[in-house]
Amino acid sequence: MTNGNGNYVVLGGGKYPVYVWYDEGTDSIHLTCDDPRLTDENGEKPGFRTVFNANPRSSDYNPGNFNRLARYLAAGGKSAPDQVEMKPRHLARRPQVIAELLGADVTPMAKAAQPAAMGWSVCPTCASIVVDLGKHRAASAGC
Repeated sequence: MTNGNGNYVVLGGGKYPVYVWYDEGTDSIHLTCDDPRLTDENGEKPGFRTVFNANPRSSDYNPGNFNRLARYLAAGGKSAPDQVEMKPRHLARRPQVIAELLGADVTPMAKAAQPAAMGWSVCPTCASIVVDLGKHRAASAGC
């Protein structure tokens, strides 16, 4: 681990290291690299950036990697966010995770979201999950 001059820590070494940095005004930890071999589809914009967030409403929500990188920043002597409670990342469980983190009473969901919770129906004849059961029955012979 190498300390950077700013609020970041260098991960790895070599010509194009990966930087781990945290902006105290956000809930995000960033990984960046400026390796010119990593370009967009047009061969431009070298490097990459990926973000890990502690907010379950964010598409970047990943508490495991967020905590891992927060510990890495702290070990490098940089300001780091507090670690967050580990919760599932599955999109189907996200409403439950948000409710739990807000302290609301929630009914535990099964591993996968129930179709009714998503506004869908299950055809009792063919077991298909559909948006409109009436239209499904009208369009499907035998259902």
